[in-house]
Amino acid sequence: MYYYGTGFKKQSLQPLINYQRFYRLCCEPSVEVAAKIADALEVSLDFLIGKTNVEIDSKALKRLQDIQKLNEQDKATVFEMVDAFLRDRKAKKAYAS
Repeated sequence: MYYYGTGFKKQSLQPLINYQRFYRLCCEPSVEVAAKIADALEVSLDFLIGKTNVEIDSKALKRLQDIQKLNEQDKATVFEMVDAFLRDRKAKKAYAS
């Protein structure tokens, strides 16, 4: 069953519905409830509360967590590759303009 024509299943929006109940009662949700809302919307808790404007999807977050588990040398290698890729993309974009 989808919730009010949004394309979202009611079950996935249940944490948001609970949040709306808290909001109407002028109470702030607990961290646990806020975390469930963020999980249901597949955004970070920081994004949900407005601490960042960068939305990190769950796949990207998982990748970052996996990188953090690497040893220091492997982490440095991964970040060197990412930095080189981003530098090249920025250069291409600058020269294309």
